[in-house]
Amino acid sequence: MTKIAQYGMNGKVGQNGKVLFNIEQGPMVEGMDDPREVLKQRYPELYKEIEEADDELHTVNQEYMKHKTASAKKRLSEIGGKLIELWRQAREFLYSPDKSGISPMEQSHIAHNNWSRRMAETKLSEVFEKSDCSTQETFLKSIMEKNASGNIFDSDFLNEDLKKFYDLVNKKE
Repeated sequence: MTKIAQYGMNGKVGQNGKVLFNIEQGPMVEGMDDPREVLKQRYPELYKEIEEADDELHTVNQEYMKHKTASAKKRLSEIGGKLIELWRQAREFLYSPDKSGISPMEQSHIAHNNWSRRMAETKLSEVFEKSDCSTQETFLKSIMEKNASGNIFDSDFLNEDLKKFYDLVNKKE
């Protein structure tokens, strides 16, 4: 819940009044950034070319698996060669330093680390710190009581939404 709150605190409110959470895609734990995502952001034309070649490879492969034609086999070889060349080009773009002296993959990793640090450093309100978190029902009841006494949620929208959520969770079947 703390992480979700931190994402929300660093997000923005959209035109519809809902919070747009600030969740950036980045490297998995102990992993690397997804080169396709970095490629899509930094070199969209090359990304599109690779995606189209991947799609064509898949289509021709299905044709080859059904009919085993020599033309489909030849086409698979051609598309495979094209993909190898496209990924060589992509690797060069992604892993070679640019004018700043840092590769796009490293820049992406640095940006994600900075975002992660901002999230971790985000201080949350202690308004609900002593709320009863033993069950969903007690937690929601505690929040509703604190809201009633201090009008923490000064927005009618938030207050109504909280009441609906409380009623939904406590609905007896």
